[in-house]
Amino acid sequence: MGAAKSSGGVRPPLGAAPKEPHPSADLCELRLGRGDFRFRAPPGAVLHKHARTFLRAFFAWYNTQYDHAGLALLTPHDVHHGLASERLVQRAQVLSAAYAAHPERFVRRPPKPATPPTAVYINPPKPTTATLETRA
Repeated sequence: MGAAKSSGGVRPPLGAAPKEPHPSADLCELRLGRGDFRFRAPPGAVLHKHARTFLRAFFAWYNTQYDHAGLALLTPHDVHHGLASERLVQRAQVLSAAYAAHPERFVRRPPKPATPPTAVYINPPKPTTATLETRA
């Protein structure tokens, strides 16, 4: 058996342990799902005493400012408080104006806002036998 190699394929010097990746607190960046969020944690946010302050600010931003692709580019706040239809009407007006000004930029068809899902779940409910019978 040979000596273990580091992930770079180069052996560390004799007597030196291979370096393991360790994210420093000031470079902490949250990546959720496929999204690349630029909301950075402050230095030391990994400590328990700072976590509550950081998470309070993070969730306020995430729920009120971040447009979710799974919610037709709406915020959870807009969907929860019934503001989705108003925002989609405003978005349709902007898209219509963009199409009127530059139709050559839209080669397939005029743009329209995405349709929000009818239901969103973290854990969808399991279908009951009554539900299965009504589908048949």
